Amino acid sequence: MRLRSRDHVVLATVFAVIGALSIVIYFIFRSIVFLGPGYNFWDRIFAVMLLLGDLFFFVNSIGYSIDVIRANYYYTNKFEKEHYFLTVTEPEVAVFITAFNEDGGTLESTISICTLMGYRNKKIYLLDDSSNPELMITAREIADRYGIEYRHRKDRRGYKAGAINEVLKEIDAKYLLVLDADQRPSHNFLNEIVPVLEAEIELAFVQTPQFYVNRKINRVAEAAYAQQAVFYTYICEGKSVANAIFACGTNMVMRVSALRDVGGFDEGTVTEDLATSFNLHRKGYSSYYYSHVFVEGEGPMNIPGYYKQQMRWAYGNMTVLKKVLWNLITDPGSLTLAQWAEYLLSCTWYFVGVAYLFLMLCPVAFLLFDIHPFHITDNVAYILCYLPYLIFSFFQFFVTMYMRGYSAREILLGTTTTFLTFPIFIKATFYAFIGRKIPFVVTPKVSDGRTPLKYFLPQIAMMILIAISAIAGIIKISHQFTMPLLMNILWCIYYLVLIQRFRYFLKNSDEVSAYYKDLFETNSQEGS
Repeated sequence: MRLRSRDHVVLATVFAVIGALSIVIYFIFRSIVFLGPGYNFWDRIFAVMLLLGDLFFFVNSIGYSIDVIRANYYYTNKFEKEHYFLTVTEPEVAVFITAFNEDGGTLESTISICTLMGYRNKKIYLLDDSSNPELMITAREIADRYGIEYRHRKDRRGYKAGAINEVLKEIDAKYLLVLDADQRPSHNFLNEIVPVLEAEIELAFVQTPQFYVNRKINRVAEAAYAQQAVFYTYICEGKSVANAIFACGTNMVMRVSALRDVGGFDEGTVTEDLATSFNLHRKGYSSYYYSHVFVEGEGPMNIPGYYKQQMRWAYGNMTVLKKVLWNLITDPGSLTLAQWAEYLLSCTWYFVGVAYLFLMLCPVAFLLFDIHPFHITDNVAYILCYLPYLIFSFFQFFVTMYMRGYSAREILLGTTTTFLTFPIFIKATFYAFIGRKIPFVVTPKVSDGRTPLKYFLPQIAMMILIAISAIAGIIKISHQFTMPLLMNILWCIYYLVLIQRFRYFLKNSDEVSAYYKDLFETNSQEGS
């Protein structure tokens, strides 16, 4: 990752400020056009859809601009120059490795590395919620071999949160390190993080980044890593400055007394980390994002696994949104304005699927059915307002991420992956809206090589619809050129370029998949 020199900080901030200003100017223009005359019933319906789609990205772009400024000028100066040192006495740390039907190879790798951490006063627990008897036996044998505590419940009440809360009652440790079964910490992890908590008594937890070691040899893992890159850079740092960074389920060290003060982990959602962080912040505790990689893990290695991961996160965030909105209405003074804004941005992010759908449908409606979601007579005014917004909002994101060491390929891959996941985000939104429950499932760690087309049927259907619309638009513009026709054709082409990228995931390196499958099977046999 590149160092943040003074020139980089200034340039990134300039792009953030100009990007934010261009967004505000364009949104004012869009609002004026939306409120203008000339819309019939269907025009107005699609005008609302277009405005909502635009509004979603306006708000998140402004939020990103603010986080970039916070990260560059407040996080850097306030946090990274602080140095903490361990006292002679090391407070006890309980290490919880949470697992559900994990293979023996994955478990043994994580457990063995945890035992090698340089922090002396630690006690390691394997919280095994497995329902598979063979995997339970393997997990217990591995735990016994390495001399760590093994815990298994008869029921899975509260899923991961319930498993943690069950053991939380019996420990005497001052701090708790939570790790997923595939997350392997560095030798000095606790030696670096515990002093931060010791120095800041009001800190409830310290969160560190997730880092996928398999990103270079697996396309899905690479895409998932690229998709999360923006979150684990500027956004997390910006949230940390606003005292609104939330726990991310793994790679976090928590103060046990703070957890007990809020009744443990929230068991009412599959994103217990976000809900619990909200409870802690409402209680007056603070949090901190330590922007250094101390833990290596495995990203999802196939599309079904990636979908399960994104479905769980999206659905969970939507369920927490209800809680956040209720508390905002009933107890607005429990958080600062910045904290409320950050939680609302986090909980509403997965509306991105609906926003993308609205934006894709509008040019289709115009080109196929002559529905006008955007009534504009002054094309010059539109171009003068839209082009700065398009250029600076894009370059703000591209330049700021490039300065953190991410390549153009990684940045585009992350953006494209988010776009392609719109059907999963829409499904999660719908399930959360109607109150349908979904089970807690772990992300598979092994790839099956090729991805069947059935996993991309919604994307293919949308691609066909957009292609038909583009062809219809080209036929119309060949008879009579108009600026609205040209703009909508260009939008269709843009969406086609993005959506056809699903082909990238159809083959996921058979050799790599076979290597991983053999590796895990060998480790599982050795672990048994």
